Amino acid sequence: MTDSPDISYLDATELASRIRSGELSSVEIVQHHLERIARINPQINAVVTLADDAVDRARAADAAITRREQVGPLHGVPITVKDSLDTAGIRTARGSRLFAGHIPSCDATAVARLKAAGAIVLGKTNLPELAHSFESDNLVYGRCNNPYDLARTPGGSSGGEAAIIAAGGSPLGLGSDAGGSIRVPAHFCGVAGLKPTSGRVPSTGHFPAAFGATAPLWQVGPLARRVEHQLRHLDEARIVEPAQILDIHVEPSKHGLQRRHELGAEIGQVLRPAGRHAAADHQLLVVVVEGNSK
Repeated sequence: MTDSPDISYLDATELASRIRSGELSSVEIVQHHLERIARINPQINAVVTLADDAVDRARAADAAITRREQVGPLHGVPITVKDSLDTAGIRTARGSRLFAGHIPSCDATAVARLKAAGAIVLGKTNLPELAHSFESDNLVYGRCNNPYDLARTPGGSSGGEAAIIAAGGSPLGLGSDAGGSIRVPAHFCGVAGLKPTSGRVPSTGHFPAAFGATAPLWQVGPLARRVEHQLRHLDEARIVEPAQILDIHVEPSKHGLQRRHELGAEIGQVLRPAGRHAAADHQLLVVVVEGNSK
């Protein structure tokens, strides 16, 4: 185990790098975060359901490293998921007594793609009932508290996700946002959150489902502790892959991009065309929009 810096505050990219190098094992990292959740969660009530297979998945991830298998960019890295997104075999109550015993049979698309990249789901995070409020309180799990001041709210509706990331219980998480449900909790808890452009991240498996005139407002997006952008060579960081996993892309013909270019974007703001191997750190919430049609 490493002592400096604390594993709790290493970002997902760094954790993945240390797992691949053998400096840290996935089991060490997953157990560390589970132990931290056990210590801090009674005060903040951010994580509402734990996955019972997280350590087993971490062991499998370490075994793959030992066998020198080709692994994904988030291999062995723990994540948390807002309880409005389906997770196969893990209770997903959506903050409502109507769904208190609901256990999905399959993952939401965004969750499935992060898992395909090697991520390990630690558990589900608190929210208001059916994700409809700017705080995170419900009759199933109770109130989520801001880790900086337990008398205050972490915001909503992705409040549990922002709170557990701020408290060092998760390096990366998935939330959802229509009118501020990622951005408000990120602000209240001092972390970074991204509401992607409509259609870039699949919302399949999110409840409530987007429909009608409000459908373009509902987005699934990531939260982490900070935003940094840096352009790297694809062979050095393989960083385009997480963007592809979340299905982040544009149609060049519609947006005037050259087919051989990619567009780097930070919190929805266009920065600049950056050539064929433009890259940015997805785990730090920087999006790489691939300019090639799919």
